[in-house]
Amino acid sequence: MTTETDPVKLLEQGRRYLAQRRLREAQAIAGELNTRYPNNPSVLTFLAEIALLARDHATAEKLMSAAVRLAPDRLGFRLKQAGAQAANGAHERALATLEEAARMKPDDPEALQAVGAFCSRLGAQEQARDLFTRALALQPDSAQLNQNLAAVHRFLGNLQQAEAFADRAVQLDPSIPEAVFIRSDVRRVTPDNNHIDSIRALLARADLDPGILTQCYFSLAKEYEDIGEYDRSFEALTEGCGRKRASFEYRVENEVERMAAIVDCYDAGFVSATGPGHQGSRTPVFILGMPRTGSTLVEQFLSGHSRVETLGERQEFSRHLTRHTQQILQRRGLGPEQMVAASREIDFSRLGQDYLTSVAQVGQGTPCFIDKMPLNFLYVGLILAALPQAKIIHTVRQPMDTCYAVYKMLFDRAYPFSYDLDELGRYYVAYEALMAHWYTLFGERICRVAYEDVVADSEREVRRLVDYLDLPWEDACLSNRATTIASTTASAAQARQPVYSSSVGLWRHYRSQLAPLHRRLQEAGLALD
Repeated sequence: MTTETDPVKLLEQGRRYLAQRRLREAQAIAGELNTRYPNNPSVLTFLAEIALLARDHATAEKLMSAAVRLAPDRLGFRLKQAGAQAANGAHERALATLEEAARMKPDDPEALQAVGAFCSRLGAQEQARDLFTRALALQPDSAQLNQNLAAVHRFLGNLQQAEAFADRAVQLDPSIPEAVFIRSDVRRVTPDNNHIDSIRALLARADLDPGILTQCYFSLAKEYEDIGEYDRSFEALTEGCGRKRASFEYRVENEVERMAAIVDCYDAGFVSATGPGHQGSRTPVFILGMPRTGSTLVEQFLSGHSRVETLGERQEFSRHLTRHTQQILQRRGLGPEQMVAASREIDFSRLGQDYLTSVAQVGQGTPCFIDKMPLNFLYVGLILAALPQAKIIHTVRQPMDTCYAVYKMLFDRAYPFSYDLDELGRYYVAYEALMAHWYTLFGERICRVAYEDVVADSEREVRRLVDYLDLPWEDACLSNRATTIASTTASAAQARQPVYSSSVGLWRHYRSQLAPLHRRLQEAGLALD
């Protein structure tokens, strides 16, 4: 128990503990604050932050709702309420909260920008676009707002508008990071029409933030590749990846060991012993696999069907799986290293029910819905145990093309294995071993689709997928490609282009640079040529 009595200082200390991930100390201060100041909205907000860190999303939402009732005019509280609602799977409530927040300060460009950014994070790109547009009318020389509009137009597939806003942002501030990246990403540059000189001028500056430098190197690599300067492209890419990798701590061994543990725990005995799962009224379609293997392309084709909608990249399955497993760990006094083993003991029927309840708050309620989260490949056996009606579509691509496509992409807080070729190779080998295990257990319940086959004969492959979903054929699967659906994946710009084959075999331009990766995959017995 602390002797401090000033609530402001107590809150400051508690937030320092939270920043340091010292949850127990933060919880102790939270308990003291709650006892002394039970109706203080700042205290309730702090309690909500702790609940979020502890993955108690329902409690976090209740606490933030109480804080907003006590201080309805605080925009920051409204945004945190929306964050808690989104974390709790209440997507529609979160968007409604953001609409209320936008009405609070309709003539404040900073407030509109803050709400718009939150809308974009929740996938509400049209709302974000409208809020940023209103803010830009109030503050037309804001480089940040122009960059924000460039980003949402890229997500929405308005690539010419995205480039125009990105150009304007760079004119206002040549070092604004995402605009530099968007400018390079939204179209294929040519020797006569590119941004190489301006990017190199930025790289020559001594005052740039390290994160901006990293984005510049990735942009430079992309533009050099577009014009066929492959050696220069890989040189820039290696520099960008090295800088990105140096910016965070990560052990690929942890993920390799985790995948091996999944293989050991989820064996044929588990499959025969598990219960019937939860049979819902709708069919979840999980599109999964390594990133950059054509999952967005497959999603777009299938979303053209009148009985299918896409919910985008959802976190619900892994979130509920983690929550159920942590309850077992806490009940049995086990540490996080036992997480995979403990997950065998969860109630899979309840897991399936919780998942379907969460996603029911999103979308229109079509008979089939797509959950396109690549990393769900980790949970194939668990998905089928929890949701026996689920369909699994595994997108694949030639291994070297896959790895190179992953290596050259600057992701947003995802795939930390992708910035070092040795780590990338080790992760990929472990992924292949895990998927081979799932195929051994579940066979034809998993539909494998190769990117190269979709490119070569889209109609044949899409018809095969529609048949796998037990749906009647509709020509709209080929004609629409769901072009009105916002895409926030790394391939948002490519997703708006016609199906093309130019990326098939692209890795061969870098045979010498990728030789160590090629050797590692070959030694693992993978077919590469």
